[in-house]
Amino acid sequence: MWKDSKGTLTVAVTNQQSQAQSVTATLLGGWFIGDVTSIAGNTYNQGQAKSLDFSVTPSNDGSQAVCVRMGTTCSADCGMITINSNADLSIPSFTTSSSSVVVNSAFTASATIQNSGTQTAGSTSSVIATLSGTRCTIASAAKTVGTIAGKSSTSQSWTVTAGSTTGTCALVLSVSGTSGGSASSTASVTVTTVSGTTDGQTSSSGGGGGGGGSANATNKTTTATTVPQQEMTSNVPTESGEEQTPTDQSVFSLPPEIEKAVQENAWYIVFGALIIVVLLGWYYYRAMRK
Repeated sequence: MWKDSKGTLTVAVTNQQSQAQSVTATLLGGWFIGDVTSIAGNTYNQGQAKSLDFSVTPSNDGSQAVCVRMGTTCSADCGMITINSNADLSIPSFTTSSSSVVVNSAFTASATIQNSGTQTAGSTSSVIATLSGTRCTIASAAKTVGTIAGKSSTSQSWTVTAGSTTGTCALVLSVSGTSGGSASSTASVTVTTVSGTTDGQTSSSGGGGGGGGSANATNKTTTATTVPQQEMTSNVPTESGEEQTPTDQSVFSLPPEIEKAVQENAWYIVFGALIIVVLLGWYYYRAMRK
């Protein structure tokens, strides 16, 4: 029998009692929608076997229990039946390795493709999984999955490269096969600029700004030293090649305290110098006479 398709379920019933029975046979189970699930008025002689036909539409697939109860006091006897279903493709999981990436960087998109039917998907023609996207490029966008057995799944992955502009990379995954139908799923990744290169960076002549992607840069402080004016003064050549003597006479002046002392003791200095000259002259005179 096939899921979602009305069919006839035939059950063989045998009277194992020592006397004839006239009972109602009831089909039990929650895996079907029944049109005829109860058959009444049958008489079963001792050891007699009969075939009962129940008209049902299975709502579940796979292995199901078929239970028939004879009368109201007997226990139900059960057997097993397999309900088939067409291959049915779906994408229960479609994810990316990152929700946000920088421009021109690569990331991975992964998907789980499932066949929820009992029949093999791609048995007639291979299952194809195709990934497309905006603001990004995909290596080997179309993948040949091949076949997917009933009640099983397979995993696929793609390498995706973000574009050179910021925005949203919108991905669409489509899966199709001649047996199994088709399915699709979407995912998105935010594309941003390189972290730390557009904001939060400073620079100065005294020291380098931040680097290495840090958003908080450290500025160094440069301390300037003032050189005294007299140390910075020099003779500057003129256009004619002659040196120009600085006009600032303070460059050759004595310290104020020394200059004051000289002015107050000028007479003693002159007198002392005169005595020294006389003594030197007398010493020179005597030396010449010898």
